Amino acid sequence: MKKHIQYIIMTVIIICGLFWYSSQSVFRSLYNTDPNLKAEVLGNLDEQMTLKQYFVPEDSTISEIEVAIKEFSHDTSSKVKWSLVEVESNKVIKSGEFELNKSTPTGGKVVLSKFYLDMTDVTLKKGSAYYIEYKGNIGDLFKVTKARQKETTIIVNGVEIDQATFTKIKYNGFHLQTFIILLLLSVYIIVFMSVMTRFFR
Repeated sequence: MKKHIQYIIMTVIIICGLFWYSSQSVFRSLYNTDPNLKAEVLGNLDEQMTLKQYFVPEDSTISEIEVAIKEFSHDTSSKVKWSLVEVESNKVIKSGEFELNKSTPTGGKVVLSKFYLDMTDVTLKKGSAYYIEYKGNIGDLFKVTKARQKETTIIVNGVEIDQATFTKIKYNGFHLQTFIILLLLSVYIIVFMSVMTRFFR
């Protein structure tokens, strides 16, 4: 009887722990994070461009979008306008701008500067397509590499490219997929340990 109670308590603790972990905010990259993949830079220095980064959200609630671009090594006061748009309705969900400032050269190394686009109170439709649009003198700023998902593509000045910018989306709320994966992994470990204990008894 005591063993049954112990198993029940352990199960409840594991499920509560998994539920808590699955409810934490998490960043998901739109690009493949394999360090061996080569990255390219779009456009020429100071070129006026319009860039659209497409994606399909993995969850409905997001809090911010992190975009990493090359830092400027020359004088500029350019502003980049951005907007989050739903593809189906062409509705602008949120928009804003950020300013590019001169950075200190670092011996020829490419330094990435991160900008955080505030997405507070933004709710997306899971499974629907969206894009983040950037407008301004953004040539030679956005680095691109292989996309993590096939739905993730970019359009530069009307030309589609099968790659992704260095963008991450921060999701909030409960992540069912993460919970299920961790739950199955926990069950596998418990069953494996139980079988091995009996085998070596």
